[in-house]
Amino acid sequence: MQFSIRFFLLVFLLVSATSLAAQEILPLPEVKPGQTGVARTVFSGNNIEEFGVKVVDVLHNFSPKRNLIIVELTGPKAEFTGPARGMSGSPVYIDGKLVGALAYGLASFLKTPLMGVTPIEEMLEIFDRESQRDNELAAYAMDDHGKFIEIALGLREPSWENFLSAASLVHESSLKPLGVQPISLPLIFSGFMPSVLTDIAPALKALGFETMIGGSGAPSPGIDDLQPGSPVSGVLVAGDAGIEASGTVTYRRGNQILAFGHPFFGNGPINLPMSSARVLATLPSLEFSSKLAISTGIVGALRQDRMTGIFGVVGEVAPMSPVTVRYQNEGGIASEFNFSFTEEKSLSTLMPLFVRVTLIEALQSARLATGENSLAVQGMIRLQLAGNKPGDEIEIPLDNFYSGQELFSGFTFLNSILQSTGDIAAMLGAVMANKFQPVNVKEVSLRFSSFAGRRSTTLEQVWLDRSTVTPGDTLTVFARLRRHQGGSQQVEQRLMIPRDIGSGALSVVVGSSDELTRLEARGNPMRFQPQSLSQLVELLKRRRRNDVLNIQLRQSDRGVIVDGEEMPSLPPSIYSVVQPPNARGKTSVIRERTLVEVSRSLPGVVSGLTTVKLNLQQK
Repeated sequence: MQFSIRFFLLVFLLVSATSLAAQEILPLPEVKPGQTGVARTVFSGNNIEEFGVKVVDVLHNFSPKRNLIIVELTGPKAEFTGPARGMSGSPVYIDGKLVGALAYGLASFLKTPLMGVTPIEEMLEIFDRESQRDNELAAYAMDDHGKFIEIALGLREPSWENFLSAASLVHESSLKPLGVQPISLPLIFSGFMPSVLTDIAPALKALGFETMIGGSGAPSPGIDDLQPGSPVSGVLVAGDAGIEASGTVTYRRGNQILAFGHPFFGNGPINLPMSSARVLATLPSLEFSSKLAISTGIVGALRQDRMTGIFGVVGEVAPMSPVTVRYQNEGGIASEFNFSFTEEKSLSTLMPLFVRVTLIEALQSARLATGENSLAVQGMIRLQLAGNKPGDEIEIPLDNFYSGQELFSGFTFLNSILQSTGDIAAMLGAVMANKFQPVNVKEVSLRFSSFAGRRSTTLEQVWLDRSTVTPGDTLTVFARLRRHQGGSQQVEQRLMIPRDIGSGALSVVVGSSDELTRLEARGNPMRFQPQSLSQLVELLKRRRRNDVLNIQLRQSDRGVIVDGEEMPSLPPSIYSVVQPPNARGKTSVIRERTLVEVSRSLPGVVSGLTTVKLNLQQK
């Protein structure tokens, strides 16, 4: 009996593959104004429905060497909804022959439901591009980690705008010629509250997505029921929360499909999870209707993302990186959330944004409140260098502390959830988008502990027990801080003046981690511009915590940084040779160095910075 079932399934798949491969195609030269046909799509559930189309004309060279068939939608349902987001890829047939995919809109508020059809011949070219996949991947390289480093180290605020990929914004502007543009893909956030997405929806719209709230579908793996007219999704995040973009299958050949009829991101060879989907409803609108779809399980991988559509393979597996979030609220009650995000390299500058909003949703859902709180974070990013050799794993700690509402850029307040998720996502982005060598994120583990109210202290005054020191002396530094809505606290710290100290002006710097890092970056920005993966990792590992008071003894110096390596206190003869423009590599001058640095832990986030000058008298 079991053999009979397997034999029947094998015969069914072979017959299906043969019939799909045998689909007749109507060449573009044979498409004429006035011809009528049908399109196939799902308006609700999984039921593929047909509606009429009438060819208006063919728009030749609407972009270089690319053509577009303009059609009018006919039939009660199509005329009522008009063009709909999620319809991208819906196959169009004339006399039973495949013409192409509904993919483009002409304008909003059209009185006549017109759409643009991508010719199927231009979509079939994607099959040839897949055969050249390895050549294109070999030439691909990331180079956009700088902004993430600056956010992670406190040199740039963790605003939504700073998380958007400049490359994606430039790419999007090239996708939208005036009048004719790809139908925006519905980007469906499952398990999210609307408040989380309010700030990023306009930015995502600029990238070609219409943000929608949805529920979760069945867990992966899903059932392969993809056929022309079926909904299909590209998965960015999956698990307790999900993010996916939905369109429609145009063509299937064996286990290979074509869909969308226009780009997803347009990044060429990709490796994204592909899922089957179910349409909950098509939401009619006078401006532009939208399908609300949910993933019903991962069934394969998207392998190509081209100007004329996407290409996927059923049964292929696209890797995803797991994230575990454990949260303990003020009363000690614990919650746990699990999700995974795509490892697709071409999205390395955009995925930190999606990871951040998913973390925000998890934390807000666990807390069930919006009042002010402080967060202690313990966590780790585990990386695997490309090649999976033993010993090639790297761990980057994420331990830190965040208070309640903090002021950024003089006018923007961020709570502890926005601050912590911004830092974590920026750390992730710095390594994912690094330009040095490929890395895979093996795991992100996070533990959040919440404390009621704002736990912060402000530095009010700094003084020293003397104004002149000699080599070998012990200097006492005093700092007075004031707690938020509380009393003051005094900190004392002894510093040993090095016995072998040379000549040069001395100063004591006392302050918060972010402000001290910004001071150092103003004096020598190249210190925060790593020139190798190892330098990047060390820079992130040395990130200072927010809940410490930093005390430095600094001295004027004469040195250089060459390719990320510091060469302090150089003799005049060497200094003149290695400084720009004589030195090879990226070089900058060091005018001040840190002799001693001590960090004192405090029960809250520290703010403020003070510098006190000190006289040095040689014995």
